[in-house]
Amino acid sequence: MQIEEIFSQIKSVLTNESEYKAVLLLGKLLGELIYLSHKFSNSNYLILIPEIDNFSEKFILTEKMNDAFFASLSDHPVTVDKILHNIKSEKKEKTALLCFDCMGWAEWFLLKDFLQDMNLSFIESELFALLPTVTSISRSAIFQGSTDVYNIKTPGKAYEEKTFASFFSEKETKFFNNTESLTDDSLLGYDCISILFTFFDDIAHAAQIPVNGLEKLLYFDAINSYLKNSNIKQVIETLLQNEFALYFCSDHGSVVASGNGQRIEKYLIDNFAKRACIIPATSSELTELRKVNIPFVSDKVMVLPEGREMFAYKGKQEINHGGITVEEMVVPYIKVKN
Repeated sequence: MQIEEIFSQIKSVLTNESEYKAVLLLGKLLGELIYLSHKFSNSNYLILIPEIDNFSEKFILTEKMNDAFFASLSDHPVTVDKILHNIKSEKKEKTALLCFDCMGWAEWFLLKDFLQDMNLSFIESELFALLPTVTSISRSAIFQGSTDVYNIKTPGKAYEEKTFASFFSEKETKFFNNTESLTDDSLLGYDCISILFTFFDDIAHAAQIPVNGLEKLLYFDAINSYLKNSNIKQVIETLLQNEFALYFCSDHGSVVASGNGQRIEKYLIDNFAKRACIIPATSSELTELRKVNIPFVSDKVMVLPEGREMFAYKGKQEINHGGITVEEMVVPYIKVKN
């Protein structure tokens, strides 16, 4: 009944214009449908994918995503570059941002299910990742609090730590990796922290996808196994006991993609994101491929393969990201109410 209800809601959304609120809602609904389909071994949702992808593609090609960047911040942000602004506006005494690399909506529902016995309450919002939906662009935007991230020379943890500290310069900040131990002592003296979790991304890129497989079943199973042996509950408990207000976010989601047999020079493409690359707007390279404008970036364009393909050898099946499906570009932003 849950699956049928969400199925019906998605069909209803698809009858509307492809404006940003509809695309955001579609991203969350599809994520929940994929999660429930895994939980109850039901793959009927796959028949909706072509129509959903056409909807999101039309949204991007008509440049309606630009409207999302002008949305009001009155209750929650609509793009990932506004996350830190939203946290700062709430003026909590102590805050912790837990960033889950590659957590789409389906992955969030898996994590939420795992956290169920903690009796937490959540406020869920849908946000757009930056395009292309790669870590070096979208996660940089989260921790910089800006969309001016397309010319960063050395993106990564060191850069994110620096810009996070700069954004909250009036507070004592600390940037943790999920591999670091989080204790009462390690939190002493800090009132604004962030923790980066990379297991969704790590497991996604390592997942084995059967030939012609379109689902993330084995990947979800691996995530569930990881969570059972993880320290995530302990981290959350420690933060709550130390009176931190908690926020969860993500930089992008992912899809199962198929190799198209086309090779892209390494300097044009993110090492682990084969669904898109960026080239100068005036470039004469890759003229045979589809080029898409990036919101408010005039000197660069995004180059995309067709549909759910990726730049990899023909027939390769892999979980990847970088493209413009709702699974990749609509991500969760979660506030813990407790």
